[in-house]
Amino acid sequence: MSTSILSVSNLKKNFGGIPAIGDFSLELGAHEFCGVIGPNGAGKTTLMNLITGYAKPDSGTIVFEGRGIVGLRPYQCCRLGIARTFQIVRPFPDMTVLENVLTGALFSGDGAGTAKRERTDATARCVELLELVGLGDRLDVSAGILTLGEKKRLELARSLATQPKLLLLDEVLGGLSEQEIEQISIALRKVHQKGTAILMIEHVIRALVKLVDRLVVLNFGRNICDGKPADVLEHPDVIESYLGKSLPNLPMQGTGS
Repeated sequence: MSTSILSVSNLKKNFGGIPAIGDFSLELGAHEFCGVIGPNGAGKTTLMNLITGYAKPDSGTIVFEGRGIVGLRPYQCCRLGIARTFQIVRPFPDMTVLENVLTGALFSGDGAGTAKRERTDATARCVELLELVGLGDRLDVSAGILTLGEKKRLELARSLATQPKLLLLDEVLGGLSEQEIEQISIALRKVHQKGTAILMIEHVIRALVKLVDRLVVLNFGRNICDGKPADVLEHPDVIESYLGKSLPNLPMQGTGS
């Protein structure tokens, strides 16, 4: 495996005495594309909140590029190179699509709060990102009138504008049409090919397994299975806790459609 960009060790998080994450550990390679699956309430979003500073673990360590990040705020994690999307997308509705993405480019990462990054350069890069996610013809449209699929693509572009080394995706494909799923999938492949590590929570299994080279399964806050997608999806514990039945003939990463 390549050098780890993220190391999570013995992570625990309780809410009102109820464990959301229990003794969870994960090593993520610097150029890895890893999927996270599991039933609702398994702790998947909590895990992302812990990694990105939206919640603090009760115990355990989170190390990003050799630096402990437990206790850092979300904006600090972002400036280190960690970006994320959210299940419920909330763009700035009265701003244009382009302006929404510019907020990521200008107010986070190495250009935050400074004049180091010229607005013209940032604008050009944001236009490229919006073209990448299929919103190149919607630059001047108010974000509030976008469809759900368009808002999810906008959310992805805004997170990419921070120039992340690690991208966390929380059900970015949920509720989308087949065409929209394919559009985002193409964008994610390109992002990954350029060297960004990706950790992706997703319930759309048929699309996820075509993207990732590794699957982690969470159940009751614990990692119950971790490995190649084909092996994980046939594991008895995964079938029992999440799938309900085996899913034969799913196209895996690198096999096309």
